Amino acid sequence: MFSSVIVAAGSGTRTHLGYNKLRYLIKGKPLLLYSVMPFLSRGHEVIVVLNKEDESFFKEYLPKEVKITYGGTTRSESVKNGLQLVSNTYVLIHDAARVYIQPQLIEMVENNLGIYDAVCLGKRV
Repeated sequence: MFSSVIVAAGSGTRTHLGYNKLRYLIKGKPLLLYSVMPFLSRGHEVIVVLNKEDESFFKEYLPKEVKITYGGTTRSESVKNGLQLVSNTYVLIHDAARVYIQPQLIEMVENNLGIYDAVCLGKRV
C-alpha cells in the first residue's frame, strides 16, 4: 500500500569527510540504514536513490528487498528516478540525511494520506 523513496544521492561535501556522509558507520551500520529501516519496519516498499559510486558500498548493508536506482543532476531528477520504481498507491519521499525519522511520525503521514491528497511532515527545530 505504501512505497517510500529515500533520496540518498547527495555527495556530503559539507561534512568534509571525503565521501558521502551516509556511508559513515555508527554502531557498525551506515547512516543510510537509520533512514531506511523505519520505513521497512512499517512494511513499505523502499526505493533508495544513490550515486552510482556508492552502490557497491551500500549493497553490502541494504536488505535484499530494497530497490536501488541512481540519482540525477538535481534532487527533483533523483526523486523522479525513484518514483519510476514505485508500485504502490501511496508514496512517501524522505531525505536520507534525516536519520531520526520515527515510526510513529511515518504512521501519522500514512493516516493522513487517507484524508488528504498530499501530506508534508515538518518538525519544529
